[in-house]
Amino acid sequence: MSDGPPPGYRPPVLVHGHPLAPPMDGRFLAHLIDIAILLLPNLIICTVLFMFVPLGILIAAQVQEPWPYVLAYLGGFSLALLVNLVLLYFYEVGYQVKHGQTYGKKRMGIKIVGLENEQPGKRALQRRFLAQYCVSIVLVIPIVGLLVGSVVGMYNYLDLLWCLWDKPYQQCLHDKYAKTVVIKVAQ
Repeated sequence: MSDGPPPGYRPPVLVHGHPLAPPMDGRFLAHLIDIAILLLPNLIICTVLFMFVPLGILIAAQVQEPWPYVLAYLGGFSLALLVNLVLLYFYEVGYQVKHGQTYGKKRMGIKIVGLENEQPGKRALQRRFLAQYCVSIVLVIPIVGLLVGSVVGMYNYLDLLWCLWDKPYQQCLHDKYAKTVVIKVAQ
């Protein structure tokens, strides 16, 4: 019979009385649910309105030169990314400020909290959003996007994977910047 815990056992880390959310089955699946919710509006608004409409107008006008098509595509793509970012902001920050969780987080039973106080507040959620998504806005800047695209891509992967080895709070880089953690809550 053993008097204590087995060797190497570490008690779970609690934040505000709650255990941390598991990285893969909690955070990752919640993110997939949230992306699926935003996918249809983004496809309709961004693809149809900003990509197909300008190209359709050029085709209907029987424009022969390639430059108007290239400019229409690049302009539509850049505008689509900005609209996507605005929709994402209102969902990730606005919806969370109002309801406490995004729909995906609620379904997976997880919540973002501040390290110092339980309610992260709008400012912390904005910082989290900035570090998680706004880095990618560099990609739409002509020439700069081409030069730093792979660096931005590597940052995005590193940001999301960071929680797999971060101790003790399993924070992604955007959580570290915002001083937030993701906890498991009762559904």
